[in-house]
Amino acid sequence: MVGEDSLLPMSDSCPYQNLFVYVIEGVVFEEDEAMLGSNFLGNWVEEGMSVLFFSASAADYIKKLLDVRMELKVSDEHHFTYEQWQGSENGPLRVGDFLIVAPWEDSEEEHGAIKIIIDPGVVFGNGLHPTTRDCLKGLSWVWSTCNHDRVIDLGTGTGILSIAAAKLGAADVLAVDLNRLCVRTASRNVALNKIDSVVKVMEGAAEAFVERSADLVMANIHFPVIEELIKKRVFSEGETILVSGLLRSQVNAVLDLISHRNLTLLNKWEEDMTWYTIAARWERRKES
Repeated sequence: MVGEDSLLPMSDSCPYQNLFVYVIEGVVFEEDEAMLGSNFLGNWVEEGMSVLFFSASAADYIKKLLDVRMELKVSDEHHFTYEQWQGSENGPLRVGDFLIVAPWEDSEEEHGAIKIIIDPGVVFGNGLHPTTRDCLKGLSWVWSTCNHDRVIDLGTGTGILSIAAAKLGAADVLAVDLNRLCVRTASRNVALNKIDSVVKVMEGAAEAFVERSADLVMANIHFPVIEELIKKRVFSEGETILVSGLLRSQVNAVLDLISHRNLTLLNKWEEDMTWYTIAARWERRKES
């Protein structure tokens, strides 16, 4: 079995240079990963497919895997640089109150910045995507209105929002993701930031946690999950939600749901009239 440290190696320089990606029809199980060699970086499993990431060509290891698991089939292969995969060159990134730094980067402390160490590996969530940036800005803004001791982060990815909440002062953060590679990546980043006592990472479907008690629920995730969260959750007094990943065609539906659930819209952020992030709070309305 590939351990967490070999999945996301520590280094004084970026440990990821070239990415060799193999798209497999069928599920490559965790126990299969032991035969994939030392250059294996991760296994993204979704909808009956596995996407295997390596730091060097792995044709021999893939052949070995397929000889054992004969029902599997390679449907595609890709070769990227790490910068192409992540969409940017490496470097510290300032987003609102936060300074996002990879563990291999040298960065000077910036006045007023909250430092977050993120090794994204091959998982998206390094702060570059508009929804991640707006969630970080929204989280700071929401925190300025009141503190939130208990936080749930649905679809945590690299764990960046959970870590940000903990750095802002949350006492109990639950980070949830259905994807095993995300869970391992987020767990690694929680350890890098030395907040293991605050943030717990769990593997599971976001829908299974929509009724769990919290002061703040964050969900940068697919629209159907956000829709179910707002429809089914029993909100408590003063509870806040911060939801993102919404396209222009979806945001009005969410605003309508918020209104019907007696949630008060607090703020809204948008990027290029494409991506939308919404903060809302439930407060008991006085009878007239």
